[in-house]
This record gives sequence, C-alpha cells and structure tokens, in this order.
Amino acid sequence: MAHLQSLITMWRKFEKPRVNVRLILALWSATFALMLIIFLGFTSLMKLPGSSAGASDEPTLIARAPSNGLGVSPSSAIVAGTGTIKIGKIALEAPIVFSLSADLKDLARDLTQGVVHYPGSAMPGGVGNVFIAGHSSGQVWDPNPYKRVFAKLGQLKRGDNIVIVSTGTTYTYRVRSVMVLRPDEIRIFQPSTSPMLTLSTCWPIGSATNRFVVEADLVS
Repeated sequence: MAHLQSLITMWRKFEKPRVNVRLILALWSATFALMLIIFLGFTSLMKLPGSSAGASDEPTLIARAPSNGLGVSPSSAIVAGTGTIKIGKIALEAPIVFSLSADLKDLARDLTQGVVHYPGSAMPGGVGNVFIAGHSSGQVWDPNPYKRVFAKLGQLKRGDNIVIVSTGTTYTYRVRSVMVLRPDEIRIFQPSTSPMLTLSTCWPIGSATNRFVVEADLVS
C-alpha cells in the first residue's frame, strides 16, 4: 500500500498542469479589443483635417459651395483679419476668420482658428448672404479648441439674436429659420438681395451626414 502511495505521489509531480481555459479566453478577448481600438483610432486619425486620406471627406463643412453662388462678387470678400460672433442664448463667443481661399486645406486650417466666413459670401452688414461655418464635433485627441464651437447651434429658435462684430462695427441678426439639410442643398448657399446671415455646421453631432442651418436677417 505504501508503494502504491509513492507511485501516486511521483505521478502527481510529473503531471502536466491544467490549462486555465477562462484565463486564456480573457487574455484573447483583451488582446482583440485592444487591436480593434488601435485600428479604429488609426482609421479616425486618417480622417482628421489635413490628412491625405481625409482631405476630401468633410474637412471644411462647406466644400460644396458653388462658384459665385452667394449673390456677390468673390472679390468683395477678400478681407484679411478676424471678427467675432456672439450668440447669448448658447453662451457662444468665437473669432470669425475671413478666409482668403476656398481651397479645402486652407479652409480646414482656418477652422482651427474659429468659425469661417466663406470667401465670396457677403460681408457682415452688407447686402447678400453672409455665410459662416463651424465645427460641431471632433476627435478626442484633436487639439483644435474650436472643434465643437457650433455644437449648440441646434438650440437656436426663430427670434433669437446673433451678433457679428466686424471692422469695429456691431451687427445684429435675428433668426428667421432653422433647418436640417443635405450638404449639397443649394438653399444653404442661396443668394439674397437683402442682408442675411447663414450659419452651418455638421449634423447630427459626430456625423457629417447633414447640415444644421440657421438663417437670420439683419435687424440693426
């Protein structure tokens, strides 16, 4: 009997350890999840403004603006510098960059400095359609401080005021309509024979599927 017990003890010493199936599955799942996060992060990074893969996707919000489709001469918008947009209802105050180029890369760069006044649109206070666009969302790691500047634009209603300060003059516009449109809707860039303002941003937030558009008329 003692001999048999010795054999059993020796066998246990050389017995292969059991494989912990649960541990292996947990490690495999964690590895797969990490690889997926890295892949998705790389894909998103390639779509950031200025990257070669994402340069034509949606870097500017206004890539489809028709040539001279805003009812004013393009030369009337060649003004350097910045202005300011203020919307009290949504506690917004941001620089307006008067873009000198409609090139997508230039507009994408300008959108890191504030909201963009599209070249070829009317100047603030003037007759025609003043077209201003801004981002509503961005990647977490994107350092652009204005990547969500128009995120609350959807809270605006008819009758709300929008203040534009340009060249030392303050102009007040009153919201006439708010709507969600496709990016290629010509109404976004409609010409006007009276002073008006159009604000546009990607919608819904986190997507470039549509545009949230605010139209306002000059009141003072």
